Amino acid sequence: MQHALVGQDWGDMPHNWASAECVRYLRHMLALEDGTSLRLLNGITAAELKAGARYSLKNSPTRFGRINLDLEPAAPKRWRLVFHRGDGPQPSSISLPQEIGRLAASGVKGAGSKVVGRFVEIDPSATEWELLLA
Repeated sequence: MQHALVGQDWGDMPHNWASAECVRYLRHMLALEDGTSLRLLNGITAAELKAGARYSLKNSPTRFGRINLDLEPAAPKRWRLVFHRGDGPQPSSISLPQEIGRLAASGVKGAGSKVVGRFVEIDPSATEWELLLA
């Protein structure tokens, strides 16, 4: 290999950061740190929900502590979001879209919430809660 001149071949090489960017993009679909706010599910569309696949983050690091997030089908045309935030600074706000496709967020258990425009604001002091999309 000393004389193979492999150092002169550039060709197409896989880029290490491409897979990291894909993971980061997928994570930001579910949870995006926006300054002092935490925005959830902003990248999820009706197309992702149509597939019926479960989406999950486990122990994902954020500036607000590690989070667990599970978005899963609960029944036909219903989805359930389960959220847990570990120790860390409290975000100034936690929000998610009020509607994803034809499904509307309703029934937050374990935290105070209010609809503000097209978003549901969740009490940021709550570390565990559950929400239904129906």
